[in-house]
Amino acid sequence: MRFLLDEGLPFRLAAWLADEGHDVETIGHDYPNALADRAILAIALRERRIVLTNDKDFGDLVFRDRLPHAGVILFRLSYVSIDERIELLRRVFTNHASELDRFVVVTLQGVRVRSSQ
Repeated sequence: MRFLLDEGLPFRLAAWLADEGHDVETIGHDYPNALADRAILAIALRERRIVLTNDKDFGDLVFRDRLPHAGVILFRLSYVSIDERIELLRRVFTNHASELDRFVVVTLQGVRVRSSQ
């Protein structure tokens, strides 16, 4: 799979994804820091990448502004270790692999998949 990690996510998450065989680019390394969320969605759509983010503003862009995307995984997690975050993402891949082109919200209580169509 192809991913674009928003700033604020630990680089170790990008490293884990790459180790798992995924194509990963990050804001702050492959693209400039402080890139507008709209620009991030546009890049990800053009490159067919799933955005991974902590930023709830992506929900507004997808649902209110109806911007097209190739998939968004929003982490709604506070004070979660990188190991826990990786384990949650592993579960998302296992249980929701066919739905990653949608808007996926990951919390400690579970995963919610929303269609933006």
